[in-house]
Amino acid sequence: MEKRIVGTGIFLLVVGVATLLCSLVIIPFATAKPVLLPQGSYLITESFTVPPGYTSHNKALSSGDKLHILVEVKSGGNLEINFYVMDEPNYNVWKVGESASPEISRTSITTYDGDWVVPYDGTWYFVYDNTFGSTSKDITTIITKHWTETYYRQATVYRPLIPSEFSYLSVAVLLGGVATFIMGKTAKEAPVSKSARTKGRAKK
Repeated sequence: MEKRIVGTGIFLLVVGVATLLCSLVIIPFATAKPVLLPQGSYLITESFTVPPGYTSHNKALSSGDKLHILVEVKSGGNLEINFYVMDEPNYNVWKVGESASPEISRTSITTYDGDWVVPYDGTWYFVYDNTFGSTSKDITTIITKHWTETYYRQATVYRPLIPSEFSYLSVAVLLGGVATFIMGKTAKEAPVSKSARTKGRAKK
């Protein structure tokens, strides 16, 4: 019995020490590290003249596309235009003079500088409205599409052979092994009474 307890204690000690060492030893691991790279491309970059009336650009865009829109009136009259961004159905009703619901609507502006996220797939129209003016306006427009791409590069990270959280468990196992070992060493076989020894001899 004593030997069995001592053996269990030694086993727990070995497991505890091994686990503790593995949680403390730092070794290199090869891993792929993600790198986020902002990307951008010009959808429209143009300088043009809007006569009394209107001019438009259109682009097929997808839901979630992120655009930065810059429109500047460079010269002409009072340097003001109306600027709209609308889908094809709204553009078609607007150009015949009916009420429309643009996604972006700015009136009497000299400059528009803003970000916009496309709400759904479709053909979208960027309208430069000079119908209220009597003189042509010189416009510069820069519309940029932005997105982020993820690349992976090889990297070396240093970490324990097993997660450091296991060090707490290893300490518990180690202490349990010490306690069991000490218990086994101090345990004594229960003494056999004199009458029991007499009976044993009598049976012989």
